[in-house]
Amino acid sequence: MEKEIKACSIYKTKNKFKIVTAYRLESWAYIESNPITILPIEASFEQIKNAIFLSINSSKKLSEKEEDFYRLETKEFLKSLRETSYKKFYNNSTSCSIYIENNIVEIIPNRLKDYYLVEVKEDIQKIEYNNNEIEITKIVLDILEKKYVE
Repeated sequence: MEKEIKACSIYKTKNKFKIVTAYRLESWAYIESNPITILPIEASFEQIKNAIFLSINSSKKLSEKEEDFYRLETKEFLKSLRETSYKKFYNNSTSCSIYIENNIVEIIPNRLKDYYLVEVKEDIQKIEYNNNEIEITKIVLDILEKKYVE
């Protein structure tokens, strides 16, 4: 049986953390959608950890029928993030994605390339998942402290 992949993205701006749930489509592409949690930059470690794992636990594989229900239009998605454009959002934030599959956690930093985000392959972190949410959150926060540029 195919093991479900759980995923989310975390963005850090000057004054906010934005945690966005990711859903895997039948095509193996991912879309980001609700729940989206926005926390002040001074949020507690516990609040950030809880928001990340709320998002991870909401993540699932979508059937083709479900895709339209979860897919947000660009304007609606940016409004949910309280952003005006992707370019501005990506320029003004650091981010990473978390994927959990078969008890392996992959934390992938992103950097801006032209108008979209790409993985920073040389800094991907892989660890075993055994309810080590504190350790995972610490790795995420360390990654978000770095500014990856081309």
